[in-house]
Amino acid sequence: MIIAENELNSQNFKEFEELLAEYKELNASKVIEIGSLYGWTLQHFIHYSQEGSTILAIDLPVRNFVGPQDWRVEKQESNYKNVWPVWAKANKTKLYLIPDSSQKQSTLDKTKDIFKGEEIDFLFIDGDHTYHGVKKDYEMYGPLVRKGGIIAFHDIGKNEEGGVFHLWNEIKTKHTRYKECLHEANHEKGIGIIYV
Repeated sequence: MIIAENELNSQNFKEFEELLAEYKELNASKVIEIGSLYGWTLQHFIHYSQEGSTILAIDLPVRNFVGPQDWRVEKQESNYKNVWPVWAKANKTKLYLIPDSSQKQSTLDKTKDIFKGEEIDFLFIDGDHTYHGVKKDYEMYGPLVRKGGIIAFHDIGKNEEGGVFHLWNEIKTKHTRYKECLHEANHEKGIGIIYV
């Protein structure tokens, strides 16, 4: 696993290593991440994808929430322009960024255009953590995932802020196979994996 300063407090390494093991086995070449922030998880998805993969990051710019002077704005925008393209070039990956809400129909339309209507291998949902927000991401982008692919959710822990826990418990048993990666003693964070 690549250790970087970005987003170190937002992921439990053991949980993410479990997800990464599944991701490596999937041998993904078409990937969507909703909620990339500075790109720590995105870096791993690029690094462990097939050479020549198509990877899409969808995320609202942090400046929309904190204002243009906040230190996070410069960090995120620098990563967009200077860091992410380097990762993609090193892995001969086609990397796309949609700096907008995942829940707009126009964003879904752009997504379908990027993948030329083909199904994807892997979807990581880590954007809007409200119940209705994550449900909408799941309902809009989940159908794009091929049979045998993976849909993963971040922050399924019962004490995690937001509504992912409630949605996860609604949908997980509707699938033949799923996995929970939960290693926080305080029942926060957590990753849920659905095998499509």
